[in-house]
Amino acid sequence: MIFCASDFTKWYFVETTSGNYTLRCKASAVTGVLATPYDTSLNGVNLTTTAYTDDTNYRDEWELQPEIESEIIHTLTNISTGKLMKPSTTNNNASVVVDSYGYNKTMLMWKFEYNNGFYRIKNDVTGLYLTALTNNNENAVIMQTQSSATNSYTLWKITQISNGCYTIQSKNQYNRVTTTPLYLSVIDGSVVQSSSESVSTWSIKPLTIVHSKK
Repeated sequence: MIFCASDFTKWYFVETTSGNYTLRCKASAVTGVLATPYDTSLNGVNLTTTAYTDDTNYRDEWELQPEIESEIIHTLTNISTGKLMKPSTTNNNASVVVDSYGYNKTMLMWKFEYNNGFYRIKNDVTGLYLTALTNNNENAVIMQTQSSATNSYTLWKITQISNGCYTIQSKNQYNRVTTTPLYLSVIDGSVVQSSSESVSTWSIKPLTIVHSKK
């Protein structure tokens, strides 16, 4: 027996000017886009469809979250330099840098821990977490530190962009109201917070094992 999904369960995703998406039902009987009620702080409310409005209310826009599997080792490559992220040493509070894939490869390996829309990023060798400093300074150095469940400075928002790569932003920066948000970036080989878009794009790849023919 073959079950065909109804058009009422199928949705089109259309990117908006803000980089979010609208969801429009395939069924012709449904007009408008999927939206929440105006009071979006409530839990368990019924969704509705409405005519789309391109404004800052965002009740009719949706953000697509990248799914990065926990407990799988990943590498993070900065697109502008082609180099991979690693801690400078194994010590707590060590700065984070980028390096070529060469000596001490295991330091380049990271795991992601999902936490309510954000991720903690843990180095697989040191067991320490990628951490943003407690200030909003341009070029502030990123470190690896110990983490607790309440430490917002080790939480990161990962956003997939149009070329299949990602921007990475600390939770505090993501929630900050500013015209110049800071992102995880690379300046002179160091991983920092920066507003420069040209150095803040990353490739996140799961580690693969290829059998040697030798």
